[in-house]
Amino acid sequence: MITLSDFQNYLSHKAPLKQPSHNYVNGQEQQLLKWAASLPTQTEAQQAMQLEQILTELAVADLDDKLRLKLLSIVSCASDRLITSLHKHYNYELGAFNNEQLAYIAQVESLYYLTILAYDNVIQRKSLALNDQQSTTSGHGWRRFLTLAKTSPLILAATIYQSLITYQKLLYEQNISYQQPRPYLWAAFNELYHLACEVNVAHTNLSTQVVTNHALSIHDLYVQICLHSLLNVRAMRRPNMLLTQRLLPLWSTHVHATIEPQTETRIFVDLQSDNPPEYLTANSAINPYEEHHRCLFIDLEPLTAYLHQRKQALLDSNNAAIEYQLVNKMLMAINHRYVERQMVMPTKYHSKQRATIIRSFNNIHYEVAGAHSLMNMIAAPELPTEQLPRYDTQPKKDIVNVILNVETFDHADTISQFRTLHLLPTEDLTQLQTAIDERVEKPSSHLNKTIVTDVNIHTTDKLNTAPPPLGLMSLLLLHHPNNSSKLKWSMGMVRWLNFENRYIEVEWQVFGHALTACALRLDIRDHRSQCFVPAFMIAGDKELQTEFTIIVPPYHFQSNDKVMLRIDDKQKTLCLQQCLINSDEFSQYKVIQI
Repeated sequence: MITLSDFQNYLSHKAPLKQPSHNYVNGQEQQLLKWAASLPTQTEAQQAMQLEQILTELAVADLDDKLRLKLLSIVSCASDRLITSLHKHYNYELGAFNNEQLAYIAQVESLYYLTILAYDNVIQRKSLALNDQQSTTSGHGWRRFLTLAKTSPLILAATIYQSLITYQKLLYEQNISYQQPRPYLWAAFNELYHLACEVNVAHTNLSTQVVTNHALSIHDLYVQICLHSLLNVRAMRRPNMLLTQRLLPLWSTHVHATIEPQTETRIFVDLQSDNPPEYLTANSAINPYEEHHRCLFIDLEPLTAYLHQRKQALLDSNNAAIEYQLVNKMLMAINHRYVERQMVMPTKYHSKQRATIIRSFNNIHYEVAGAHSLMNMIAAPELPTEQLPRYDTQPKKDIVNVILNVETFDHADTISQFRTLHLLPTEDLTQLQTAIDERVEKPSSHLNKTIVTDVNIHTTDKLNTAPPPLGLMSLLLLHHPNNSSKLKWSMGMVRWLNFENRYIEVEWQVFGHALTACALRLDIRDHRSQCFVPAFMIAGDKELQTEFTIIVPPYHFQSNDKVMLRIDDKQKTLCLQQCLINSDEFSQYKVIQI
């Protein structure tokens, strides 16, 4: 098994890969097919050991590259089967990974590293040979792409494609572990795509050369990788990450990405950097529209149009609730971050204040109700059995702490619905992240093979592999304990999480400050339950330009429902109007009194 440090040493040719003691292949395809068919009869550890030996052999063996790619395809299929089995040990973990799960991840990454090394040797040879062939080609910069008239180098194209897929899988492994994507990944993504553009194969249909279940061309695959980076995936729970990976090939077909900008999009990726796609701001390192920069411009508006249609289709079909909620979150996040961007970001001149956040619908309800449970605040003994709540909001003694310490900022625009806060991590995690930041050096290029000082995964990821305490569209209650004004309480929803800095930065939307805990039930007879559920009344706010609304748990109500609101023994009949927000944690409705 090799580590990231080993991988980068081999990739930079600082340390050559050693020929394995036992040869499995000897350049014989039939022998390798027979071996691959018998591999599942062995233990996972035995399979991994043999796969690593064969991948090493294919990386260093003196073979024709066309045959090498054919043999690598056989081994990659066997490797993917084993990796699918290893994924079952950790992909659906709800919390942080334990040592055993981290060991499985290290094994999976080792297989990917060796696969990349085998492809990289082919890329180096073919690209150097192509450079020699094209040394007399006229033209400079991006205009060269239009003047290359030679036949597309299909072996190089297929190798770049397979290498990109393997790097993409490494990116997925880092995401499932909630790790910040390491710079070497985006150095590789950008340089491989840049190389494909230079040799005029980025848009070549490779379906006759390789298995193209993911995308038909290098360009299509690279657009998938870019879109994945733009979707705030680390703000998701692991099941949603996996669903996003499955839907990404379809979603990316609705993304418009070109070298020459054809719209006024502000999303771009600098192909000469180790940076992922970004949104152009005054703080951007470059102006991508300047002639000497080599950038890809990405337009997400066609994707938002498709997601709107897909969301409505899923709603009309009344099924696929999991996909509906994911599409709903993605649509909200893309509009907030890229299409309708209006966030006021904090600066060093904003005053900072400490506050706390309470998360989880029932815990927020208990807090707003003055530490009274739902049963206690609705005079439950007076209610008929069919109207009694099926659950209470009294916190359980064994639940994980739901109170988070945060740092808020006083914006110049205090009436904005959109705010920013920082989650304050535990002390040990802060110290650990500082140590990591001091030890990691940024690489400059995949093909130039700059080395990165590795930090032992098994000593760092134990604290970092847990999902963030808040996710996209999470309901939150912000509490300023020392504030006696109406701003002591604020309820809202998470719209984006930034992980680039020391603290997780939360961009959120404020619903209101005047909150009342109550209970709500259907006041009509149909197949649905008549039980009371916890709810909130949020008063309209002129400064926020919001109207009176009600927040309820998801999947209980729908527009035009006649409902009964109850506090203590007092009741009032209302009618739910437009549903403003419908997430997997809560729904927000406009209401009118009947």
